[in-house]
Amino acid sequence: MTAGGTWSLRPDLRLVEAEPGERGPSLLVHDPVPDTYDRVDWPESDLLRLLQRPATIGEVVQGFTAINPIAPTRAEVVAYMADLGQRGWLRGPAFWPERYREPPKRSLFAALSGLMFVQVPLFRPERFLTQTAGVVRTIFNPVVRAALVLIGLAGLYLALNRWEDYWLDSLGGLDARSLPAFLFAVIAVKAAHELGHAYQATLSGARVPVMGVALFFLMPLPFTDVTDAWRLPWSGRLRVATAGLRSELALAAVALFLWALSPPGAAASTLARLSSVAFLSTLLTNINPGPRFDGYFILSCLLRIENLRARGAALLWNAVGRHLFGLSARPVRVGRRGAVLVYAVYAFAYRLSLGPGLSSWPIIFSPGRWGCLRRR
Repeated sequence: MTAGGTWSLRPDLRLVEAEPGERGPSLLVHDPVPDTYDRVDWPESDLLRLLQRPATIGEVVQGFTAINPIAPTRAEVVAYMADLGQRGWLRGPAFWPERYREPPKRSLFAALSGLMFVQVPLFRPERFLTQTAGVVRTIFNPVVRAALVLIGLAGLYLALNRWEDYWLDSLGGLDARSLPAFLFAVIAVKAAHELGHAYQATLSGARVPVMGVALFFLMPLPFTDVTDAWRLPWSGRLRVATAGLRSELALAAVALFLWALSPPGAAASTLARLSSVAFLSTLLTNINPGPRFDGYFILSCLLRIENLRARGAALLWNAVGRHLFGLSARPVRVGRRGAVLVYAVYAFAYRLSLGPGLSSWPIIFSPGRWGCLRRR
């Protein structure tokens, strides 16, 4: 790395004050090119603040020493700035990230993978959410939430005592005549799910710019853009990530309890299907961390690791290259390495199992995955 000249962070990087870490003030950094989010703790967070404007290495050292009780050496600052350059965050005499100047070229495999998940925005709900969020907060107070838990447990107890009736009313009696009721159940569950995310984000202070439909393997699914929730502390992000799941379970609890109290008929069948669809949606989709759905973001919040998939994939391929091919690798900076590696293996197996494994090809053949490896 060249020691002379002035250096600065890329102007398109977005720095937001984050919940303080164990060592002190922290920042969240959004890189819009790969659309990644990284947490930077103290003391590196102070260096990033100093690099928001062009400065020489000497000015960075002097500025850091002026606001902190410790004084880094010039070599330490140079080493950290070299790391920023490798990330593509820094511009100066030695580093000007090529991917920032020009959009990265997409391979055929990456293009095919992208077609498997396409988002179609339909409307902007911010005004409506802001106007009605207070009502939602009032209705779903702690007393109501506790009551929903008790209602769900009572409904589950009653359903277990009438398991055969519940099965026939929910999934066992599906035919052409019951299809409208089943589709109604699916739409109601997914609407509750997305509204749960949207209202929780709004109540937490995050923006919800759009809602719409996403095509996942050509299957239409509703989506809510709560990307702005990355600015929240980990606890806030976890509440937003679990809001859809909690909304579905609340709907399932009420529907199950009402089914147990209803006489046999069309209404009972609709309530049974509503509860079963909500339960199955939660168990089969929402808590699965393989796709980038709720389960993935919940796990990321619990591990407190941004960009869990990218870091897990890098850690996995580093391990494969090192142990199978004798390649050395640039270290991956991530905590809880064992848990992240287990997740990476599961996520790869999940993606490989989709269809003929097409969704995993970009991961296997992406030059970026193996570019950090070199022969020892």
